[in-house]
Amino acid sequence: MMKKIRWIPASLFLIVFMGPVLYVVVRSAEKVQYYELIVNNHSFFKYALKTIGYSLLSGALSTVLALPAGYIFAKVRFRFRNILFFIYILVMLLPFQATQLSGYLMFRRLSLLDSPLALILIMSFSPLPVFLLRQCLSSMPDDVSDAFSLESRSVFKYLRYMVIPFAKPMLVTSFMLVFCSTYGMVEQAKIYMPKNIEDYPLSAVLDYLPEEGYYAGCTVYLLPVLLIYLAIEKSMRKGMEYYRWN
Repeated sequence: MMKKIRWIPASLFLIVFMGPVLYVVVRSAEKVQYYELIVNNHSFFKYALKTIGYSLLSGALSTVLALPAGYIFAKVRFRFRNILFFIYILVMLLPFQATQLSGYLMFRRLSLLDSPLALILIMSFSPLPVFLLRQCLSSMPDDVSDAFSLESRSVFKYLRYMVIPFAKPMLVTSFMLVFCSTYGMVEQAKIYMPKNIEDYPLSAVLDYLPEEGYYAGCTVYLLPVLLIYLAIEKSMRKGMEYYRWN
């Protein structure tokens, strides 16, 4: 009986989150001509390829940057480490609107406004992967690193043969989360690239689609994320097992 009761809130959450997606898919299937309109629209796929490129670069770069930062917070003992990590978490909780002005001023000073590099960089330094990898690497036994230090003093070998294999599921999870965040960005593009509409991500130009092709475009837009998720679902599940406070 208790198991059946537990399924009730889970089913409600599923309906809430999947309802809009199902509505878009059903509306897009009303007429096949809607998809023909998207297929014949070369601009749609041009924006789609750019969006996937932004997302792949941001996901890869954020993962590479987050690995050493997460390891330092997890394993390197230094003064005020916990206080610094607490401040880092507070920054992670800030919404984009709270930091958009500082980001705009920074990119303007670096002459990166209206450049795709601004979108890639702003997403590559996301604090979430650092937090997740810190939680994951905190559970790595210290005996492992001590034993490896007796064999080699190479930091790169240690990362390659010990840290990366241990944190591989969480690395995949971090990559996927940043990929999805970049893939769905709208405000960032319109703030940091106000004049360069040609290099907008697809998520920022869906509103410009003709009304008859809007739902079909949204459905096609969702496919890359769904396919990538299905491909790495097991690694993501294993990675989230490390998600606990240490």
